Parts: sequence; structure tokens; C-alpha cells
Amino acid sequence: MHFFCILEKRQVIKMMFKYELKKIFSKRMNKVLLAAVLVMTVIYSGMAIGSMSYTDADGQSHTGIDAGRLLAEDVNQWKGKLTTEKISEVINDYKTLSAKYQDEIPNTEYGKTVQSYYDIYSFVIGVLTPDSEWNEGAVYQLSDEQLQDIYTIYQDNMKKMAEEYGTTPEKRLL
Repeated sequence: MHFFCILEKRQVIKMMFKYELKKIFSKRMNKVLLAAVLVMTVIYSGMAIGSMSYTDADGQSHTGIDAGRLLAEDVNQWKGKLTTEKISEVINDYKTLSAKYQDEIPNTEYGKTVQSYYDIYSFVIGVLTPDSEWNEGAVYQLSDEQLQDIYTIYQDNMKKMAEEYGTTPEKRLL
């Protein structure tokens, strides 16, 4: 008996769902709005795919789906636990390249090395300048001791932000 009640409930829910969909799609305005949403989805997806950029070791820039795949492959060489040693390696390499190329790092160098670790470099800048604008100069003022304590700095910044922006006592506790 109980089995039939459950079965009937499922059938009723299925019938109600079909009925509600029929009500929605019976109106012309709803069909037009759905078509507009689908068109916008396709347009925005195309824009996202087109904005993906990758620079190869020869300095050639690529865009599109293949660029995303190549970039993921390039970035994955840093896959794993992000240790202070890896962070030190990234920062020291970037400082060396910046000293070598005063104006701007050329696309060939960017494609060979910088592109693969730029997310790590951005993370360090974000840690060093949590409540201010993007400032690459913070990296050049970074000492080796601060670099070794980067996660402590990060945790301290997170605590400050939780205290400052938390709206309840629970949110203020980290």
C-alpha cells in the first residue's frame, strides 16, 4: 500500500511539473525571453573563449579554446603544494627578469617562464597589498624573511579582514 502512495506521489509531481512547463511555454513572451537568454549565453560564452590568451615560447600570442588548454598545461607545471620555496623561486626569477629587462619583459621571456607562474606572483602581491591597489613595488621591497613568512602574513591579513568586514560576531572570528 505504501509503495503505491509513493508511486502516485511521483506520478502526480511529474504531471504537475509537465503542467507548469506547459503553462510557461504556452505564452509567447516566455518563449521569446528564453530564446533571448539562450542567445546571450552563446554570445557571452564566445566572448569568454575569445578572451583566453596564451603566449608561446616564441612570443606568439594565441587566443581561443586551444589557448586555454595550452595555458592550463603551462600552469600545471606548478601543480602541487605551494611551499615558501616555490614562492621564493617565483619571486626571485621575476626580480631577475625585471632587472634584466627594465622597461618590460619581452613576450618570449613571458611565454617561456613568467606566464606559467604569474598566478603565484599575483597571489604574493595580493598578500602584500590586501587593502590597497595593485602595487608590484611591494615585491621589490619584500625581504627574504617576509617571503618565508608569507603564509603568516596571509593569515594575519585574513584575520584583519574578517574583523573589519564581518557583520556578525561569528563572521568576525576566523
